[in-house]
Amino acid sequence: MGSDSDFAVVGTGIAPLVAANRLASEGKSVIVINPDWDFFREDSELPFDPFWPPSKKTLNTKRVAKSLRKRALAELRPDFPGAIELWASTAEGDLKAGYHDFRAPHVRTRPRLWLHAPDLLDDKEPWEAIEELYVSAEDAELKPSLITGFSALNSFPGASKKTKRDENFRAVVVPKLCDVDVNRYRYGLLEYIRERLGEERLITAASPLELIPGGLKFFSRGAPRTVRISEGLLVFWTPALTQWVMGQSKKAEVPVPRPVSVQLWEQWSFLSRETLEPDCVGMFGDMAVWAEVEGSPTEPDKDLHRLSVLRAAPSLSFSTFSQSPAFVLNSVYANSWASSESFKSLAVLFHNLLRWDKFSVRAAKPRSIFNWANDQSCGFELPNSSYKIWVDCGSDGPLVDVVSSARRACETVSS
Repeated sequence: MGSDSDFAVVGTGIAPLVAANRLASEGKSVIVINPDWDFFREDSELPFDPFWPPSKKTLNTKRVAKSLRKRALAELRPDFPGAIELWASTAEGDLKAGYHDFRAPHVRTRPRLWLHAPDLLDDKEPWEAIEELYVSAEDAELKPSLITGFSALNSFPGASKKTKRDENFRAVVVPKLCDVDVNRYRYGLLEYIRERLGEERLITAASPLELIPGGLKFFSRGAPRTVRISEGLLVFWTPALTQWVMGQSKKAEVPVPRPVSVQLWEQWSFLSRETLEPDCVGMFGDMAVWAEVEGSPTEPDKDLHRLSVLRAAPSLSFSTFSQSPAFVLNSVYANSWASSESFKSLAVLFHNLLRWDKFSVRAAKPRSIFNWANDQSCGFELPNSSYKIWVDCGSDGPLVDVVSSARRACETVSS
């Protein structure tokens, strides 16, 4: 079975959908090819920047400014077919009243709080970088604040209100940073692209992908497919596509930029007995903690009893990972996923810091995301005589950055 297109976009997640929408808006015919059975199985987009690992390199005002709500709305709205709403925490209550679509994807303005508890966690070096962020954020007029004692702990998501302690807590708070409704944005755009392009132009389970003169061939769900391409091929490189990208670069004898490492993450969801306050995203040790919610937290009858924890697991060198990505990930997950170190960190968080009597795990899943040098997305071209091939390297990580990178990739391949 064959089909003709001006452009083909290859990848998992939101990036190929953003690219398809942008190219279709320019009057181009587009086909979307996904090697996975499901568009979002890899789960490669984060709702916010975790600023990991906390250091002078990651905690700088330029990077922090990229997480402000103004930029998020400017990047997300142009390529989404419907409304994207803004919600502000009570501490940020400066939004005008008016019509609010509670079912739309939301950009939630929640301060980011870095908590320092030296009696519980030895994080002297990261805390020095956080204190430097406080100074530079003041100079950049980001209006940070420094709080201590019980006030610092009480502001942290999930902290039990039943116990009052005046221990050696300190916290730096940067306001107006935001997190995004990843799932609502993903599925809203996916349904729109499905209607716009037609079901036959959204191909999943495509494997193995083989470049041929004038196009691309592969099998999808047991049937052979051939796509003829007249203008360009856009490939969005995430961990799932590593073997294919490295194989094509080796065939073409083209040196490619490589990630510094592959950062593994553990995404946990816990049930809280007490109603959670949605006012901020807390950072403690190797964890980001926030009240789990879709849409507006102040929507009537909204249940705020789920606490999300994103924990940084060990990172892998790219050279080790690229030898056999699926095998390496499975081995690492088997050995370190939900390990004793994981539960040690969670025990410090829940028992020692938040003072929960016990906690119930609602869900847990592993994630893997590339770490690139200099916190910059990049890309490269693969030589081809028939059409232009551009490989984008900013296709995973914070959703706002992924959307921005996909848009730039479209501009590059269509120029």
